[in-house]
Amino acid sequence: MASQRADLWDRFVDEALPYVGLPELPDRLRIICPNLTSREVDSWVARFNTANSHPSAAAGSSSSLCLTDDEADGIWYDRMKSVAFDFIEEVETHGA
Repeated sequence: MASQRADLWDRFVDEALPYVGLPELPDRLRIICPNLTSREVDSWVARFNTANSHPSAAAGSSSSLCLTDDEADGIWYDRMKSVAFDFIEEVETHGA
């Protein structure tokens, strides 16, 4: 199971992550898991696009929250990784 999860992670990083925020993302997610319904794909695209909003943009709108670029990048990476792991669990459920 851990091997399959690692393979799915590698596939996600190679085939979908570069397309987050781009119109090609739904097709890239279907490559990884063709069994997803259109509604599920739309839901995942929305989740990835939400996670993709960079924290530094939000920080700029609030004077009480000042993040360094490294802190903002770390928050972005953690959010993206969290959604990606949820997606991988979904793929395991549907069968890749």
